[in-house]
Amino acid sequence: MPRGSRCASNRPRGGLFLRFAMENADFTSQIVATINGPGEASGWLRPFARALRQRDSRIRLAVALMPCAFSSGAERRVLESYPEVAAVSPTRDTLRFALFGGRPPEALNAPLPGAVLHFGGEPFVSWLLARRLGLPCMAYAERPFAIQSWFKKVLTTVPEALPKRRQNGKFKSIGDMMVDAARQRCPNRDSSGHPPVIGLFPGSRPYQVKYMLPFYARVASIVSSRLGEMRWMVAKSDFLDWSFLQHPPAVEPHAPLKTDALRWSETDGQAALVSDAGIRLEICPQEAVLARARAVLTVPGSCTAQIAALGVPMALCFPTYWGEIHPLPGPLQHLGRLPLAGRYLKRAVAHAYLRRLGALALPNKKSGRMIVPELVGPIDAERAARVLMDILESDTAAIERQLLAVMGEPGAAERLVDETLALFNGARPAAARSSSDGR
Repeated sequence: MPRGSRCASNRPRGGLFLRFAMENADFTSQIVATINGPGEASGWLRPFARALRQRDSRIRLAVALMPCAFSSGAERRVLESYPEVAAVSPTRDTLRFALFGGRPPEALNAPLPGAVLHFGGEPFVSWLLARRLGLPCMAYAERPFAIQSWFKKVLTTVPEALPKRRQNGKFKSIGDMMVDAARQRCPNRDSSGHPPVIGLFPGSRPYQVKYMLPFYARVASIVSSRLGEMRWMVAKSDFLDWSFLQHPPAVEPHAPLKTDALRWSETDGQAALVSDAGIRLEICPQEAVLARARAVLTVPGSCTAQIAALGVPMALCFPTYWGEIHPLPGPLQHLGRLPLAGRYLKRAVAHAYLRRLGALALPNKKSGRMIVPELVGPIDAERAARVLMDILESDTAAIERQLLAVMGEPGAAERLVDETLALFNGARPAAARSSSDGR
């Protein structure tokens, strides 16, 4: 049975405390991290968890999953595979306990001092969870949020996210842990091999990958026909099941986005998707792609930060033909369920929401400049191919220097560990509160 997937017990709460004491006698304190999607899990939690384990292995790290329209559905499976994570509370259990109290989920039922660390989800739910557990609450965020004054500490990725009035050191910028995550995954890079490697990042959610891989295949066919031999490598997300790739969906012949059909192939242990034109897209771990790629095509998301942190030139591709299939935050996600006009209403709202976002690639957001070309809207493979060829024929060393300068140096994970330990080492131990103390 996978670690952290034990069945809920019907024994009295005291029995749970006794079992926890016997199984976890070496733990002296705990951190409960709230997570709601692949980006926070792989880009923030993973480097933090490693830095924490290296600093003090007696600190228990539990993860409370939070509801999110943008989640992949595989967060629990992936988090339970991290050796630094002691237990994972499913989304439903986390939300039930935070909102209604009662007995804490088994993953969070630990009578230890510590803190709740908000990485993702609704900040109010993280704050309420901390109240239920009787622990101080802190946050790591890339932008300000409405109730940040309620938190004991708020650490940000960039100084621009800090409030103008800072209260007694409560707010501090410590850098972006995406840089730490990228350097941990890919400590060495060499993109000088021949033929040139082009990385393809289709995302971690099936609804994205379904359209992006056939689109990338058509781009690859165009570029290969004009620039000669290329090696195309798909960066498989840990959050995407192999079974999805082994049975690629059929291409829709009358779809507005023109793509190439793909079929599964495996030769000498190397998995790949092969197009009818003979283009071979190798399926590889993300770190293997990042270590060799001369350039990358990617979707929006945290992957753009990790690609930039390694200085890899990239172009962002975001076709918007199917606005109704894309998730939206909060109640907007459910517009598509309305009868008759729901699909079209959600499509219109999705396009309006996209226009408000501005730059999509994280290095562009950080710098306020278009370092990374962004192809957004009713794009086609020919346009994406031209942009990719422009990158390959340009001064990629200059692009690399710009990306590295924008993303900054690693070390944010160590600084977050420092701030977290400083907070709860000064806090009084507190056991989880009962349902009667949910104020």
